[in-house]
Amino acid sequence: MKRRVLTTALWVSGLLSASAQKKPGDITISQHGKEYILSDNNDLTLEAKPFSIRFLVKPYTDQERNGVQIAALGRRDNLELAAIGKQIDQIPYFAEGTSLASEQDGYSSIFLDDEANHYIYYTSDSDKRAKVLEQKNGLLLLEWSPHSFYLNASDGDTEFAVAGVHSFFLVFLNDVNHNNIIDPGELHKVAIHLK
Repeated sequence: MKRRVLTTALWVSGLLSASAQKKPGDITISQHGKEYILSDNNDLTLEAKPFSIRFLVKPYTDQERNGVQIAALGRRDNLELAAIGKQIDQIPYFAEGTSLASEQDGYSSIFLDDEANHYIYYTSDSDKRAKVLEQKNGLLLLEWSPHSFYLNASDGDTEFAVAGVHSFFLVFLNDVNHNNIIDPGELHKVAIHLK
């Protein structure tokens, strides 16, 4: 009986920790077992090593193009270009046509580009840009785990520790209702400082 209770407690604990996100738009950044749930604006210090980003999203279909756009900016002042109530197509790094091409299974690197975004979605195991951790009630808990920066074509992928980038800025957008306007709960910003 004790074994069954312990097994059940561990299963529930694992389910709760994997599901820290409660609704589409919630974003968690994790590194070395520590999780940081983002609020409106955050400053976060991470080691210059790989980390993971987790979020809930509906599956991508031909009828509903569900996904999270993640802009990786080099300049803090460009964070202010995205704001609640603003039309998405008026934001240089989220406008139509600004999503970066990816490798077959998504992006292994963070492309620092103040005029582009990483478009993270999941349709199927053969058409995805992130790993599915859990599926429940029509939502997917996706995880994107970049391991390096892509700074330019001549340098290619560069590990976080040797890239010479001390701070960068992520802007997350999940236009849940597809109205092309940033509504409350659809936008998160974070300044990441690498040590």
